[in-house]
Amino acid sequence: MVGMVADKIGNFKLIFSFFLTFSAITANLLLLVPPVPHADDSFHFSCDSRSNFTRELTMEDSCEINPKHNNTILNMTMIFRCEQECKNETEYNSFSLLLQKDGSDCNNHCDNTSTDGCKYINRDSAFDLHLDVLLKQEESNVVFDRRRLNYLITHKNETFNGLLCPCLFHNCNIKCKFFNQNSKQICEVEPPEEEFGVTFWSYLGIRLIVTLGIGLVNGLFDSASMTIIQDLKADVGFQRFWSTVGMCLFAPISGYFVDEYDNFKPCFFMYGILYLIAAATSLKLDLSMKLPSDNPLRNLAKLVKNPEVDMLLLQIAALGICWGFLENFLFWFLESELGSNNLIMGLTVTVGSGTGLFMALVATWFTRKLGYVNIIIIAFAAYTVRFFGYALAQDAYFCLIFEMMENFTVTLLTVGVTMYCTELASLEMLTTVMTLWNGLHVISGRAFGSLLGGFLVNNFGFRQTFKFFAYGCIGCGSFYSLMYITWLRQWRKNHRKASESDRRTNSSVSDEKEDAAMKNQAFSSFSLHCSFDSPGLVTYTPEKEDEFRPRALSHIPAHASNSFKPGVIPRHAVSFTEGKFQRPFTTGLSAAQDSINLKRFQREYVNTLSVENNKLESVTRF
Repeated sequence: MVGMVADKIGNFKLIFSFFLTFSAITANLLLLVPPVPHADDSFHFSCDSRSNFTRELTMEDSCEINPKHNNTILNMTMIFRCEQECKNETEYNSFSLLLQKDGSDCNNHCDNTSTDGCKYINRDSAFDLHLDVLLKQEESNVVFDRRRLNYLITHKNETFNGLLCPCLFHNCNIKCKFFNQNSKQICEVEPPEEEFGVTFWSYLGIRLIVTLGIGLVNGLFDSASMTIIQDLKADVGFQRFWSTVGMCLFAPISGYFVDEYDNFKPCFFMYGILYLIAAATSLKLDLSMKLPSDNPLRNLAKLVKNPEVDMLLLQIAALGICWGFLENFLFWFLESELGSNNLIMGLTVTVGSGTGLFMALVATWFTRKLGYVNIIIIAFAAYTVRFFGYALAQDAYFCLIFEMMENFTVTLLTVGVTMYCTELASLEMLTTVMTLWNGLHVISGRAFGSLLGGFLVNNFGFRQTFKFFAYGCIGCGSFYSLMYITWLRQWRKNHRKASESDRRTNSSVSDEKEDAAMKNQAFSSFSLHCSFDSPGLVTYTPEKEDEFRPRALSHIPAHASNSFKPGVIPRHAVSFTEGKFQRPFTTGLSAAQDSINLKRFQREYVNTLSVENNKLESVTRF
């Protein structure tokens, strides 16, 4: 709908600016979603300069033990942060903890007398804590042996049996807090349905609106960029290159904000500010070369009736489902199945975008060499390799190799489909088809990819789901290849031959009508220029260009006293052309000479006015 409205208007920069602003506002509304109440962790760990590493279990009387954690060894991945307390002031610094191996004595590490068998670990360094717990459920109470909270620590393939706290720093106490990255709840806690429902439905509603806005912005942006690219005869891939540069540039900046402030708000604010800057900049764009559509609904119906367009949209929907599944579940898989940290998850974006820089520069060349259909088939093949790779991956770093294939599934695919849509649709329908394919890929693809992926992951697990998607990509790619070879290729040839023949016929007829209309318009304009009050007034065409005088102050006679003398040009008999020269008309010439001059002037004036009308039409028609 938005694409058709934009096509109807032609110069749609106001709509483009509106949806950029709309996306900036709605994205920041996610900050208003109330959080689900988080149940307190059953484990509390602490460490300071005046005490040892302490472990505590805190559970309410109504706790029901999770069967997984009854009389077992709990494995937790821990990170820590230390703060300095000195004279009622708290300051965060990078203090280290000390890990002690069995048989070593690091208790005197503060005096630097003995550090053999000890290892320092820095802030945010993750280590694995293996806690031995004995739990029993007796009626409504939970009983556990407080003396049996033994632990072992594993860090970089080394095992330690003790953890020592930082030493006093300038007579100030150092306290360290520990955070369990894979929080294990001994008690089975379920949040209240009312509070969970408010959070879920408010987030879902805002998220759908945000996704809709992003999809519309992408479609309008593609249409605007392709309009300008066609007008300037520029390279589509070069435009994509700068969008990839922006992704590579701002991804680490966002990560820095999250690590520095321990909050996602700066990222949302930066997102909104960038969109508002883009909205203000879009108002300066000149999209006047974009033809307004006379009947967008009729054009859309013609577009949908085209089998080639239908096949393209079907494949775009399938590729969008694959993209949506990876966008929502890849990080979850890396964290839960492969134990990935934040660094690796950030590197996936950097590797995918960074390696796409070169592909963006050569994407147009590849598309012209390989063809649009082959680009889509290559995207299915790349997704197949990615899905099988994730299904077999045993290390998170191994997945970075498959992230490089975003060159084909995102960068090359986007350039190829954008150019394909530009060829399939005329300029007046360009915005409609751009928003249509972006909506299928970004909005519908993310929605159905999340739905299908969630169902499969819940029932079969991540690795089997990746295999299912790989089989689906093989099927879709093979189907599209078979349809193109057996039917679509020949249909395209026949259809384009017929279209070219119709276009030539319609072009010749329209050219004749346009020439006739232009001549009529020229003679009508000429007759207006040559209308005088006196029927005996005959025009005179100057023989030399020097006889033309500028129009300045033409409404005031040069000599007021001679305005009505015989042989002087009457003021109302002077014709003008805006920005040109003044042409005087006089009387007293012979009828034959007047007739010849009139015909010669008519021919010259028709040519001049036709050029001017063409220039005027080229500005006002778009």
